[in-house]
Amino acid sequence: MLVHRTPQELGSYGAQECPRPASCLATTKRLWLVTTAFGDDPYGDMPRANAKAIRAGFRLADTKALHHVRVLLFTRSAAEHPRDDSAADRAVHAS
Repeated sequence: MLVHRTPQELGSYGAQECPRPASCLATTKRLWLVTTAFGDDPYGDMPRANAKAIRAGFRLADTKALHHVRVLLFTRSAAEHPRDDSAADRAVHAS
């Protein structure tokens, strides 16, 4: 579940799913996924809209298998946040 509003915010026991995953993830740099699925496809058990948004903007950076759960770290793709390396090629002169 890609949580949009927490149970505390709603005053209930259930969270609210994000209605527009791409928008909800727009400013997110890192995404932690906790799953009980141990298959090869980390997107296999999630709603298609969530998987599409994550695939479009993130890459799988790390995976940890624990007892009965797996924790995956997704980080923003380089294409989403291009680095400006132009300063690295410039010489610095001090007087």
